[in-house]
Amino acid sequence: MKYLPIVLTAVLTMFATSIIAEERYLCETTTAGGIGYETTTEEWVGQRFIANAKYIISEPNPEHTWEKSAFVITEVGDNFPSGFCAEPFNSGGYLSCDMIGDFLFNKNTLRFISVYMHGYLDGVENNDNNPHVAIGVCSPF
Repeated sequence: MKYLPIVLTAVLTMFATSIIAEERYLCETTTAGGIGYETTTEEWVGQRFIANAKYIISEPNPEHTWEKSAFVITEVGDNFPSGFCAEPFNSGGYLSCDMIGDFLFNKNTLRFISVYMHGYLDGVENNDNNPHVAIGVCSPF
């Protein structure tokens, strides 16, 4: 009987820790490519892009009432999220999110793909707004 308070405290601590544990992932872009405008030939051509973006996938901050999402995506170094995931992970482990483009993450393979489908269609012939695809890997933390 004298061990009951100790056991009870240990069980409650484990229970409370599992409730507060936040699911978070650090994602790093490994490869990116898309379509760029070649000014010398005045043509759109396939190009390899610099792959240096890093993102954090996390549950939204409860202090931000405007974040009505299951998860948010924040670029490392930014204070506010740039992507919102309305639904939680599906049964296959996929998380689908809206950014300026689309962001899809699989927590089973720890891979993501990001697709930006803007630019080009606007008829502006420069490299200020290029469509692109990026892939990368994530790790839980």
